[in-house]
Amino acid sequence: MACPRLSDIEQGDIGRGNGIARRSSAVGAGLNVTGYVYGGGVPVGVVAVILAIGLPVLLFTACVFVLHSWLVSAPSRNFMRILTLLAPLAAIALATAGWPLRACLLVVLA
Repeated sequence: MACPRLSDIEQGDIGRGNGIARRSSAVGAGLNVTGYVYGGGVPVGVVAVILAIGLPVLLFTACVFVLHSWLVSAPSRNFMRILTLLAPLAAIALATAGWPLRACLLVVLA
């Protein structure tokens, strides 16, 4: 059986790969917002910038965590994987507490 052409594949068949591309482009869009803030052109608060970066990172890491747990049939007990899952939440909490943008960026992208 020959491989089907990409145009013949149903849209739902390649949904898994599309999700990763969407999340990574969403993180890039959040970093673009950060560039606008540092450029001085857009008056956006620290919390909004960290949410623009933190939510896609959180979604991506949560999906990786869930997929790993599903494939291994047990939740991950790896400390670094759990820390990576909690870093965006910590950055959002620090931004709402009034921390500077640079410190929150280091936490969310750690």
